[in-house]
Amino acid sequence: MQLVILAWWLGTRLRPITETIPKPMVEINSKPYLEYQINMISNYWFTDILLLVWYLWEQISDYFLDGKKFWVNINYNFEKELLWTWWALKLAEDKLADEFLLVYWDSYLDFDYNELVKFWKENNYDITLTAYDNKDNTDVYNNLEVHNGRVIRYVKWIQDKQLNYVESWVLLVKKNILQLIPKNTNISLEEAIFPGLISRWKLWAYRVSKRFYDIWTLERLNIFKNL
Repeated sequence: MQLVILAWWLGTRLRPITETIPKPMVEINSKPYLEYQINMISNYWFTDILLLVWYLWEQISDYFLDGKKFWVNINYNFEKELLWTWWALKLAEDKLADEFLLVYWDSYLDFDYNELVKFWKENNYDITLTAYDNKDNTDVYNNLEVHNGRVIRYVKWIQDKQLNYVESWVLLVKKNILQLIPKNTNISLEEAIFPGLISRWKLWAYRVSKRFYDIWTLERLNIFKNL
């Protein structure tokens, strides 16, 4: 199955580090963060990779090239401007497989990805996100209300006791879901797709027990460095 990694964000919260290097290339123990992601996920036989890149993308492509030295196959979709999640996917549509694993640029979640795929195929969902119960505090607010595997609400940036999980930024997606995106609209995943799916009871969560990590801020970067 194809692995698609969103690798184009500015990383303003990591400045001054990201003033001269893209966020995926931030070094941790002399290796770029993106290399940790690729090495970990490829252990579960995801070796066909599409990187969606924009900011200082040459540094990414010059380092990873076609991926052969990392035992994977890497292709790129180069953007000319900053795009939100689903519009970036829409513009890369001709390079996407009919089904793909979508991972955000700064998320690190080490669990059995093959079990996620098995769950997804058994239930034939169009889209499934991963949800973590935050039992070990990730320093991210819970943003999901999940009951019996179904996502009831998705709300960001607020504290609400009804929100019992946090999205861990790994999703399985069928490409046909992109047809739901309004034309010429640059909006985020949760704005473009989630409300309609939730209202039709079609957004599902795969609950993971492994904590996810990210490098969204300098504090979280230091946590990952010390793992």
